[in-house]
Amino acid sequence: MGAKREKKHEGYRKNDLPEATSTMTITTQATLAATDCKPTELSNSAYGGLKATSAGSAASTIDTLGPTTLDTLPQMVVVDEGPEELHNAFDPAMEVHRSDPTRFKNVSFLQEAERNHGTVSLMWDTWENRYVAVKAMPNYWVKTCHTEFLECHPGNTELPWQDIGALKFLNSVNFPYTVQLLGVYQGDEQTEVVTTYANEGDFFVWANQPGNEAPGPKREAMVRPLAIQLLKAVQLLHQYSIVHRDISMENLLVSKHSEDAESRLWIMDFAMSTVQRYLECSEGRGKKSYQAPETHDRDGRCDGYLVDVFSIGVVMYCVLVNDYPWISTNSGNDKCFAYMQEYGFRSYVHKRKLRGSHASVASVLSDSAIDLLSGLLQPDPDKRLTLAEVEGWLDDDGLPRRTVWEEEWLTFPPDHSADTQEQEQEQD
Repeated sequence: MGAKREKKHEGYRKNDLPEATSTMTITTQATLAATDCKPTELSNSAYGGLKATSAGSAASTIDTLGPTTLDTLPQMVVVDEGPEELHNAFDPAMEVHRSDPTRFKNVSFLQEAERNHGTVSLMWDTWENRYVAVKAMPNYWVKTCHTEFLECHPGNTELPWQDIGALKFLNSVNFPYTVQLLGVYQGDEQTEVVTTYANEGDFFVWANQPGNEAPGPKREAMVRPLAIQLLKAVQLLHQYSIVHRDISMENLLVSKHSEDAESRLWIMDFAMSTVQRYLECSEGRGKKSYQAPETHDRDGRCDGYLVDVFSIGVVMYCVLVNDYPWISTNSGNDKCFAYMQEYGFRSYVHKRKLRGSHASVASVLSDSAIDLLSGLLQPDPDKRLTLAEVEGWLDDDGLPRRTVWEEEWLTFPPDHSADTQEQEQEQD
């Protein structure tokens, strides 16, 4: 495996962590090098794995959603149409304010915003007395509006004004699964996008918090509430005709109103999103591990809703197994994905080994979890699970497409009590 590029994240609430972990290293998916994963072994040892930092401080957020229970599984709902163009939901001429250098006080650096040539920081809003996340981008990059940005950066797939417009629109319809856009401020050298702060960090951070369960029954139970929120969130996005196109561990945030409150999932970074459902396959977006295989076709069009579903499947695998399933979904470049594509997901997880172990990935997943992942990660989009975002969606035989909400893992959570007792006995 080639050298890994690393970047530092520093959590705000250092004193709540063991001394040795107050500052940790995060290795993101984008930094992982390609590997020659032999199908005869399918070992994780060549992969970078999921590593994350500790999370930050307690921000004040409104806990608007009820508990994630079986009763809250979504049904098809009728919603108003989304905007014709996402960037049109925000008017920079009217809504960008002059920055006041005395208002936002820096608390800590959170992460690089590499594709926007900027940074994201935790700051204290001295006017509103609250913590906020501030993405700072240089004016030479972001420009003054979407039109000027396209003129200066033709062909760029990271569209900052589209991200801002999407947040403005989603906030206007009370979409509960994203951050609140608190303001956009421009100074002489940089533009600052201010949003609510997710105090549990992104999915990397949340998945690797000290004391979290290892892959197995207890981890499935821990992940399930946020998995349901993720599926609900993307279902609602699609009902507003929004295709995200960059769903990943990095673009999912987790926040809690209090220590006893349920964790809430927020989707972020709509800079690659579109309101066009059917996409040119050659216009694939997102990170290599998460790209649906059909986006590698040079000709034809693909269904953006199903592209997002595949990315959700990769996220689910990552957070349940604490590792990536593959580096790339281009089967010519990744033997692990090629094996799954040829023999199926169930065969793959029985062949694939857990990192640092001779045990298979299948040994730590319930049968119903494997079934769900298999449906989400189906290489053939015509056989992939849907989110029930389209009423009357039929397969090639004229039968209703199977949805995630019919999967046993969501409707009838597995009883792991016997497995848990057996694992504890083995540890003793």
